Amino acid sequence: MNTFKSSAELKGISKDQLFGHYGTMVGALLLMGLAALLITYIPSMLITAQTIPELIIYYLISFIVSLLVGILASGEAYLYLKLICGQPVFAGDIFYGFKAHPDKAILLQFVLSLTTYIGSAPMMIFYYLYLTTARTSYLLFMSIFCVIGMAVICIINLMLSQVFFLLQDFPQYSAKELLKMSCRIMKGHKGRLFYISVSFLPLYILGTFSFCIAFLWLIPYTNTVMANFYMDLMKNRNRIQKQNQTVMQENMTMQRNADVQDNSAIQGNVDVQDNSTIQWNIDVQGNTVIQGNEGIQGDMAVQENAVIQGVALASENSAIQKENLEPSVSLQDKATVTEGSVAQEDTSIEESKEH
Repeated sequence: MNTFKSSAELKGISKDQLFGHYGTMVGALLLMGLAALLITYIPSMLITAQTIPELIIYYLISFIVSLLVGILASGEAYLYLKLICGQPVFAGDIFYGFKAHPDKAILLQFVLSLTTYIGSAPMMIFYYLYLTTARTSYLLFMSIFCVIGMAVICIINLMLSQVFFLLQDFPQYSAKELLKMSCRIMKGHKGRLFYISVSFLPLYILGTFSFCIAFLWLIPYTNTVMANFYMDLMKNRNRIQKQNQTVMQENMTMQRNADVQDNSAIQGNVDVQDNSTIQWNIDVQGNTVIQGNEGIQGDMAVQENAVIQGVALASENSAIQKENLEPSVSLQDKATVTEGSVAQEDTSIEESKEH
């Protein structure tokens, strides 16, 4: 669900917040304008760009001096955040950046100025060549690189537009982290910020007809809208993060429940498999015992058969021996009887001879 405030809502809120504070904001604007004017004209007072080396030196000095603008930009962000948060504001708050992390403000401005100078360098080179040679081809190249350079500068400035606001809310972050965070929170919102910025264009065009006096009201109004845009961005970002954390926790809970169910199902399957294995082992052991018993019974039967056969063989042998012994005894008896008869006959013959 999209809960970001529209351009009209941001402007309405800003008007209400500025009510009763225009004097302070105009005073702060004049102080900052004076300081920026001095910083801007320092390079032109030191050197005049008549040749290419002088032009390079001029832009180098301008680049170095422009880093001081970052300190003023940090104080300006601090001033307007205090305004939209309902805190007391003072014109001197514009110099807050000189005492609160000026090094980070300079580094942030260094990146912003570097992108601006790199994007505009080709255009300025062809512009200088056109002035020195008056060739129209250089004017054509200057126009092409002007469009390309402005597009690149616009996109980069939109991505890094929140760095000085972030510096006030997250002073513990490094300049690199602030730059990354600005790019991250502006993802998907560059078009919205561009639309809000362009919506002020008709007012600034009309302001030029007032000899720029209307700018004393337009610039604080624009800056307040930008501060509210940042605040709206961060509020919704925190809400989305909380929703994402809630969804992640719910997903983790569901995942844990699913894991528990899966583990229970797996454990149940393992138990069933274990029971099946145990039953199978019992059956195998039972079959083994039965086979063992059958083997034992078979061995006993064999032994019994062997014993029976042995007994039978012994009986048969005994019978045979008995049968063999009986004829022997009869023959002996017959021999004895025969010998007795012969002896009696011999005795009878001897007795006859004596007589």
